[in-house]
Amino acid sequence: MAGRVEMILKLGGSAICDKAKPKTPLLNEIRRLAEEISKAGVKRLILLHGGGSYGHVVADQYKIADGYQGSSQLIGFARTRLAMMELNRTVLESLLDQGVPAVSISPSSFVTTENGRIRQLFLDPIIMALELGAVPLLFGDAVFDTKKGFAIVSADQLAGRLAIDLKADRVIMGVDVDGIMADDHHRTGRQELLKVVSASDMMTASIHIHEPTGVDVTGGFRGKLSEMTPVAQSGIEVLFVNARVPGRIYRALRKEETVGTILTK
Repeated sequence: MAGRVEMILKLGGSAICDKAKPKTPLLNEIRRLAEEISKAGVKRLILLHGGGSYGHVVADQYKIADGYQGSSQLIGFARTRLAMMELNRTVLESLLDQGVPAVSISPSSFVTTENGRIRQLFLDPIIMALELGAVPLLFGDAVFDTKKGFAIVSADQLAGRLAIDLKADRVIMGVDVDGIMADDHHRTGRQELLKVVSASDMMTASIHIHEPTGVDVTGGFRGKLSEMTPVAQSGIEVLFVNARVPGRIYRALRKEETVGTILTK
């Protein structure tokens, strides 16, 4: 089917960066992940990555997610995009070194938003890349917004929209924890890994999700769940897996059993 994608893999910023140190990529992790992606050999794959200690820090400093409020933010808008392109280049180089034919496509060139939500999405470049056998590489970006002037479109939001529009078989969310962790205050006071979670549980907030700390202008872990809930409701399999643990992304791409959380209808 023209335009259909087999898998979408989103690598969280916390999985590929040290979020405690501005502009600090975890180069060994990025290289290992590129190797796992290459070995998995998935056809019709879309890759995305988050902002980590690059875009989030600059976007927060200039309040880009709040929209245009004055000309002093324009430098911040440009610097947010520059920071994301710097991280994207690092990821891209590792993929190319491993023989992955990744093609970087900047979301600001094919996405506009309205109040921070995707309004228009020009899919042709992505579809054409897939048809040629290339791997589109996208990232969270600062984009133009019809109501706010500009906004942040997260890689999570992009992954969710692309999954539905291109009818993906599976979305893999590579994070820096073992999956969706719930606070278990009533019993042990610890975090518990949820192996399977339904979208209805997310909608009713019947589970108290553990939220890691750190600067994140795109909503953190709850933001990821919010973006992935409609994906799961549409019948697409969503898997949260720890990208920091060697082999797990490879197994997820190969559809082999691995530690993580499956988000279902």
